[in-house]
Amino acid sequence: MEPRCTTAIPHAVLSIVLMSGDGQPAAGSGSGTGPSGSMCTRSFPPGGRLSRYRAGCLWIIGDSSISTEAIYQYIYDAKTQDREELIACLRRSHKKRKQRAVVRKQKRTKIPNRVSIEDRPQSVAGRRTYGHWEGDSMVSRKSAFAINSLTERKSRLILITRIKRRGATETMEAVIDRLGAWPHKFCKTLTLDNGTENTKHELITAGVGVKCYFAHPYASWERGTNENANGLVRWYFHKGTDFAKITDDQVALVENLLNNRPRKCLGFKTPIEAAASSVALRH
Repeated sequence: MEPRCTTAIPHAVLSIVLMSGDGQPAAGSGSGTGPSGSMCTRSFPPGGRLSRYRAGCLWIIGDSSISTEAIYQYIYDAKTQDREELIACLRRSHKKRKQRAVVRKQKRTKIPNRVSIEDRPQSVAGRRTYGHWEGDSMVSRKSAFAINSLTERKSRLILITRIKRRGATETMEAVIDRLGAWPHKFCKTLTLDNGTENTKHELITAGVGVKCYFAHPYASWERGTNENANGLVRWYFHKGTDFAKITDDQVALVENLLNNRPRKCLGFKTPIEAAASSVALRH
């Protein structure tokens, strides 16, 4: 467990946190002008989340220890100097911190013949074999266009497809088209949320042979691999992006960048390398 800092963090200390061991700006804190006018470029910090990497920097420098949570509390404090610029350096860049463990009333699902994640083979959770996917839809508030995303749990391979609307037919066609390019042994299960765009899951099963399961309502962590991947996609297509104005080539470029990005959880292999070690594309 990380040490907990119970005192306020001076801005000078945070400046140290935002520097690497050789006194140069660390990845993610460059001097260029980033989105929203920030002085932080939105490049990827080593190992993932900015605050956890920065907390590690204090250990390397040999200064006092500080926890990830303390850094977040300081950055989001209303009295913090240059608060908006610091927020822009974070992975998600939320204007406000989201409350956790909010209990919501569960809605009655409208998905026919829905199979709960409770019936999914327990071995899927262990990520020991390839072929277990998670799916979701990313929407735009400015148009009906959406992005369908699929993430393979073991390799972290992501497939993103722009669709004209978040409808059941469009989603079904996108999933069949993308998973259909892979051999059957790489399409064993698909875990989805309870959105109505997934009502044609039985046609997906008939089309590519993948068995569909559904997470509990408001339990996005049960599809955590896909949720994390969506966050990476949002790094390029931030919230507010009109998906009607981006091109399929741009979507393909982002997919390629993410699938060729080394991941710490894969021993610094890329998702493409991890997937290629097990399967080969049909065409």
